[in-house]
Amino acid sequence: MIEAPAGSGMAPAPRLISLHRFDGDAEVRAAAALAWASAEWISRGKPSVLGIASGAVAGLVAITPASGFVGPTPAVVIGIIAGSYASLQQPP
Repeated sequence: MIEAPAGSGMAPAPRLISLHRFDGDAEVRAAAALAWASAEWISRGKPSVLGIASGAVAGLVAITPASGFVGPTPAVVIGIIAGSYASLQQPP
């Protein structure tokens, strides 16, 4: 069963904006997880599963305020920035 992200059913125009939010959330999770894994790979030599999951969470946190208002490309950019920034905030 695929679970929709929190708040995807609370949009003013439920069908279009809800689908837009779900699509953006899926893309930002993937972009943030890959950005975290890449930053961790560069800084530590190998990515970790916990780091990839943390990147996905960081992406969801970053996209939540803009979820219904940004398209797929800005969502990916937000995910890359969030995943990279959150990864660099980790102690060595």
